[in-house]
Amino acid sequence: MRLLPFFIFLISSQQYFVAPSAAQTSKAHSWQATCTRYRNTPLPSSLRAPQTPNSKSCISVSSYYGLGIPVDYTEARRCAVLERAGVPTHAVTAITPQDAPDRIGIEGPTMLAMLYGNGDGVPRNKDLALRFACEAIDAGAIAPPYYSEPDNPDEDQAIFPKLLSDIVAAGKDTRAHPNEKIDMCNYVEQQGRLLSTCDYIVRLREGLQRRAEIESFADRFTPDQKTAYLRLVAAFEAYAVAHDDNEIVVLGHYPSTARWERQPLQEQQFIAEMRQFESGDLPTYTADEYAVADRDLNAQYREAMQTAGQPNPKLPDDIPRPPADNLRNTERLWLSYRDSWVTFGRLRYTQVSAASWLTWATHSRLEELKSFGELLSN
Repeated sequence: MRLLPFFIFLISSQQYFVAPSAAQTSKAHSWQATCTRYRNTPLPSSLRAPQTPNSKSCISVSSYYGLGIPVDYTEARRCAVLERAGVPTHAVTAITPQDAPDRIGIEGPTMLAMLYGNGDGVPRNKDLALRFACEAIDAGAIAPPYYSEPDNPDEDQAIFPKLLSDIVAAGKDTRAHPNEKIDMCNYVEQQGRLLSTCDYIVRLREGLQRRAEIESFADRFTPDQKTAYLRLVAAFEAYAVAHDDNEIVVLGHYPSTARWERQPLQEQQFIAEMRQFESGDLPTYTADEYAVADRDLNAQYREAMQTAGQPNPKLPDDIPRPPADNLRNTERLWLSYRDSWVTFGRLRYTQVSAASWLTWATHSRLEELKSFGELLSN
């Protein structure tokens, strides 16, 4: 399953500075006083000693949220200490220098504030959590409380006083919802810089859940069926990516954006189809129906090939029609995907004919090419 690495999929978000109101200035003094008090909280020796991560790719966010690896708060803490100290990790060396972890917003001192504020893998320690939270604002990882949305300049949307108060409340067990963890992503509506990062975390989590479900189907298959199924999944992924890259690059839908938006839909459709077939709702087409579907698909494909790469006066000059080679390469990958369905289907659902699987797959591709043709002609 193609999942973009966390540390190379960071979307920059603009922040806006608005002059503080009197109420905001008062709150600013409040958090500044808190930070003055806790900024010099002594660090335990375990946080001053060199840290050795358990994994080669030391990214605290991945270990904390379980992004592609098991949740491991101890590892998240080790990585966060490295990030705070500026020690190069894979998260740093794989991106440009100006995108150091403290700009991501949830790594380094911010992560340590969450760990100690929640007591995740360590005893809860309010003083240390407040120290690290204040370090985060000093480093610019979190905006100070005079930032607000441009359409609500008078509304205090300060994330930091809320974070400080939540840490204090957690230490006293006086929160309204004691089981709710301190999580910077709970404040994303108030913090533009974190919005894209937290949105990616949510999307990646959902993607991992879909991947787990896709893989879980194989648990009920025989060895031969499982081998064919895994080949089917690989063919599906290759075709889905090619379809986005080669056929959805029109009307402003560029490859990365299209894939990011469409990949969940494609995976959800695949899961829905597998659920349908596993429940016994199987295709029942005939050889004659396949002949009709194949004829219609060939006609639609020829029409798309004739217009591919040709100028379209209805589109801006910088959004050309995809070249014919794009369509040809995608069609080849679709044929491999179709044949993988036939092979797997014949092994798993022996009562369904090859012609029925071919017809079902061809109908799906025909609808895609029709939609693509409409985009090309608009």
